[in-house]
Amino acid sequence: MSITPDAPTLADVEAEIAGLTEPLRHQLRVVEGRERLILADLEETRAVKSRLLATLRKLDPTVQRPGPKKKGTTGTGPAQKEARRREAVAEAKKAIDQLAAKGGEDGFTRTAVHTQMKLNGIAIGEARVGEAVASLHESGYLTLHKLVTGGNKSYKRTEDLSNGDPRPAN
Repeated sequence: MSITPDAPTLADVEAEIAGLTEPLRHQLRVVEGRERLILADLEETRAVKSRLLATLRKLDPTVQRPGPKKKGTTGTGPAQKEARRREAVAEAKKAIDQLAAKGGEDGFTRTAVHTQMKLNGIAIGEARVGEAVASLHESGYLTLHKLVTGGNKSYKRTEDLSNGDPRPAN
C-alpha cells in the first residue's frame, strides 16, 4: 500500500525503462546482424583470394609469396659502414687539431672532441667519436696522456710530445 496514490511503483518504472530501451535494443540487434553478414562475407572473400593466389603461384612463377621486407641498399653494407668510420676518424682528427691549436696542453678527452665536432656542425654520436678516438690512438696519432676523473682518458697528439719523452712538452 502506497502513501501517495499517484506515485509510480517499481514495476511501473521498470516497464517504462523497458519501453524506452526497446527501440535501442532493436537497433543493436540489427547492427549485430549486419556485422555477422559482413564478417562472413570477408571470410569467404579471403578464402577465395587465398585459393586464387595458391593456384597462381603454381602456374606462374613470377607470382611470389609475400616475404620479409627488403632492407634499403643505402648505408647498410660493410663498405658504407667503413666509409662512415673513416669520415668519423677524419672529422675527429680535425677537431683534435682545433683543440690542440686552442692550447690543449692538458690533453683532451673524447667528450671534448665530440663537443668540438658539434661546434663544427658535425652530427656524429658520442660512441662513434669514441671509436674514432680509439682508432687514432691505435694508429699512433694520439698518445694516452693520463687517466682523469671517472676513468676517462686524456689524450694528446703524438706530434705535440717532445723527442719520444712520454711527458708533454712545455
